[in-house]
Amino acid sequence: MAVNGNSRRTYLTDGKGTGSFTWVAGETSSNLSLQRNMIETSDKNSEHATFIAGRQSGTGSVTVNLDDSATTSQRKMVEAFHNGQSIFVFMGEVGTDGKTPTNGTAYEALISGLDRDYPDDAVVTATFNLQLTGAPLEYPSIS
Repeated sequence: MAVNGNSRRTYLTDGKGTGSFTWVAGETSSNLSLQRNMIETSDKNSEHATFIAGRQSGTGSVTVNLDDSATTSQRKMVEAFHNGQSIFVFMGEVGTDGKTPTNGTAYEALISGLDRDYPDDAVVTATFNLQLTGAPLEYPSIS
């Protein structure tokens, strides 16, 4: 079944999938890309390449209509970028209680880039580029 993209949001959390979930206000889009290194195991006798799975990694981004207020989650992300600190992120849906992840991915990330766009006659936007560090947690959990 198709899912409307506006039902999946980006939240800052106190830990990986735990604590309070604070929506990154002004969010207009986000993405998450998980990868796994492939290690080639074929030899000179192999007609076709063979592989085994290696380490996982991931990147993400969140684009927002810029809000420079000192108390916003956006401001916390700007500070984390400049200070080289990691943040805890959840991208997905939370339950009606606002603190229980139901569908999505929780992870720790470093902000690897901050792009601001200052267009003429349009809203100023910022895109935070994220580098996952450590293993992400999927909700519902994967066995």
